[in-house]
Amino acid sequence: MLLQSKTLTENAAIPKQHTAQGGNISPSFLWSDVPLHTISLALILADVDSPISKRFHWGLCNIPPLTDELGKNIDDLFRLPNGMIQVVNDMGRTGYYGPGFPAGQHRYIFRLFAVDMQLELSRMTTCGDMLKKIKGHILAFDTITVHYAQPAGLTLSL
Repeated sequence: MLLQSKTLTENAAIPKQHTAQGGNISPSFLWSDVPLHTISLALILADVDSPISKRFHWGLCNIPPLTDELGKNIDDLFRLPNGMIQVVNDMGRTGYYGPGFPAGQHRYIFRLFAVDMQLELSRMTTCGDMLKKIKGHILAFDTITVHYAQPAGLTLSL
């Protein structure tokens, strides 16, 4: 499986429009080579360098496997068109929350999973809960890693 984006470049800085300080717009994605027996796709965004432990900024699941792209600027709704569901991120919000850690440079990983199940989730389901539910059901995955360092003099409020 191959995950790509028109606005993200592997191991490069994330464009400002996708950060908490720059519009907080979720990026668009394209994918290909989804395994044959995939029932749905799931996408997460994690800050893997957070001192608190891995912090999840976005979780989206039940993406139809026959689609091959996800547009940018997804609404912060629990239920989306085509049965997609967004879960609660580690900021306590549903939907995308872009990078914006207050100190140092951090790696953020977008990971797309092909899974052999459709998820039934509540509005209170977190990204961590979603990952626990798909464990053992992952057929394939791919990632895009980007970097973020907060500009000097900026502060972030949640």
